[in-house]
Parts: sequence; C-alpha cells; structure tokens
Amino acid sequence: MHRLRNGVGSHVDVAMADSMMTLVGMQIQQAQHDALWPSGGFPSYATKDGYVNIPLVSPITYRQALKVMGRDDILSDPEFQTSPATRRVEIIEALRNWAAEHTSEESDTIMTAAGVPCAIYRMPHEVLDHPQTVARGSFTDVPTANGSFKILNPPFQISGAGVKAGTTVPTLGEHTHDVLADILGLSEADLAAAAGEKAFG
Repeated sequence: MHRLRNGVGSHVDVAMADSMMTLVGMQIQQAQHDALWPSGGFPSYATKDGYVNIPLVSPITYRQALKVMGRDDILSDPEFQTSPATRRVEIIEALRNWAAEHTSEESDTIMTAAGVPCAIYRMPHEVLDHPQTVARGSFTDVPTANGSFKILNPPFQISGAGVKAGTTVPTLGEHTHDVLADILGLSEADLAAAAGEKAFG
C-alpha cells in the first residue's frame, strides 16, 4: 500500500522475539502490577541461574529429551512407546531435576543440540528493560495520571511508516461529547438534555 500510494517500497522488519511477546501480553502487564492473574502453558524449569522452557510437543521431542537425561527406563516402557504423554507427569519431574543441575546456558545448548526445543526463559520484568527490546524499541512508554507504563509496539517495523503504539490513554468520558455529537449526530440541545438527566458524564 505504501508503494502504491507513494511510489516507494518499504523494508519490513519482523523479529521473532517481539512476535512471541505478543502472546504473553497479560504477563507483561502483570510484571508491572501487584495483582496476580492465573496463566497456563508449558511449565518453566528452574536452573542453577535462572529458568528454561522445554516444550515437549511431539513423540520425537519426548524421546530426545529422555535420551539427553539418560532415562532409558521410560524409553523402554511399552506404554510410553504407544503414547509418550502417558508418562508426562513423571517426565516433567525428570526435566525439573535435570535442569536444576545445569545453568540456563548449558540446558539450552544441550537440549537444542539434541533437537529438543529449548530456550532460556526470560521473566516478563526482565524483558521490559532487556538490551534487545530497548534497542528495537519493542515498547512504548505511556504516561497516565497514575504513572507511566509500557505497552508492546507491533512486532514488525516498516521503513518510511510510523509503526508504534499510541502514547495517550483517554480519561473516562473524555470523548463522550465528540462521539455523541460528531458520530451519532446529537444536537447540542439533545446533549444538554441528556446531561441534565445525568444520562452520561
């Protein structure tokens, strides 16, 4: 559209990390607030110096992770051969014990080399000021009456186009008059009458 309108193309820059952060918007907000909200997903595993995520999403990843941990007892189980998920609780506990004996970097390197999905787990509050997110401008600071907070920008950047979140948060009722008058077409008399009846503020 930019090319059609302006005769100049754009470079589209999409980062996987920024894209993935859009999936944990609730946790990003939770990291900036005292309230706690329940969340699900794959468990994180505590390492010697942090956390890693090892999502076992297929029979192959189950088997490869068990090989890494030396758990031949589970690998040779006929029930496991039929359905790996039947031993999932036990495997998760094994992963928890295994990760506790390694650093995050070691865990990531070993599992990745074995073909098992693994990544160092960054807590939401660590992402807010991480050098990579700061350098990419992944967040926009939004000032409010209760203090500023960060919101995610779109995970893509397009040269020649401003692709960022807005920096203002309307106050309650700030645009009521504009919406009713300009969009819905109410007259000033209608607005005054409604205000007198306390239909809106």
